Amino acid sequence: RALNRILPAVAAKQGQDSFKRQLLGRFIRSFQDRICQVRISAVEALASLRDLSHHGVSSAPFFDVNWLILNVGKRLGDVYLRMSYYVYRITILQAFEQLAADSSVLDDHVETILIFLTGALKDEVPNVRFAAVEALRTSSRFLDDSFVKRHIEPALRELEEAEVDLDVRSAIDNTLSSLCSYM
Repeated sequence: RALNRILPAVAAKQGQDSFKRQLLGRFIRSFQDRICQVRISAVEALASLRDLSHHGVSSAPFFDVNWLILNVGKRLGDVYLRMSYYVYRITILQAFEQLAADSSVLDDHVETILIFLTGALKDEVPNVRFAAVEALRTSSRFLDDSFVKRHIEPALRELEEAEVDLDVRSAIDNTLSSLCSYM
């Protein structure tokens, strides 16, 4: 947990190459830690890495979008497929939600992120489906209205028809309502 908290500062000091060689593997494993606070700190660290800028240049991101998706998002997506514990899958959904909470990420990688998130709507565990719905709600704020209408809304409506879990149904209803207010 402590490493994840200082990770953005260490990454800024040592650079991307050093981060990738020395810290990336450990960072990815922290999304699968048995301790909830460690997983939460990994998601928070990812958001900090996404928002990290070069010293003195506020508009230039330290880790560009492509780097984060290719080096963190892709590895998390690969790990997700092998996870048997649903809480680990939820943590990875939250990580993708953090990646999607930046419109520049979605500009180039919208398909990758949304295929991943809509795929999670089919998970057998209601809590995972709930987390996927919440991540889609966050992501949709940064998307073009026509994309939301063509891709996210139909996926949510399909899930809504078959969903038996009341909490997931409520999350779907809230998300569909918020989609209407964004458009």
